[in-house]
Amino acid sequence: MNSRTKQALALVAIALLAACEKAPTPEVATYKEYTDIERKNVTVQVVFLDEPTRYCETVVGTLRNEKSEYLGCSTYSKSKNKCDIVMRKPTNFNDELHMEVLGHELMHCLGANHE
Repeated sequence: MNSRTKQALALVAIALLAACEKAPTPEVATYKEYTDIERKNVTVQVVFLDEPTRYCETVVGTLRNEKSEYLGCSTYSKSKNKCDIVMRKPTNFNDELHMEVLGHELMHCLGANHE
């Protein structure tokens, strides 16, 4: 198994572990429209930035806008079957906000979309 595959599996494991606890109440309105996961095998790369807003303003598929600061975003390249998630680094497993961002962007990487 190559290092990228190991990284992708580690991210999936983190997202699954985060799902073990009751999900916190979202700080934004619930999304009304949702398209389901459509991709099954995607290479995912996570990039941690101290301030992802400037990067996320330039890409399509941003997570959400919280007082003009982006918590994270993802971009998918169909030709490479690769998805990049850019976000702030979670401080630990109990950092619910950033773990939510990671899971949310992973869903976008897998092809899910919302309104």
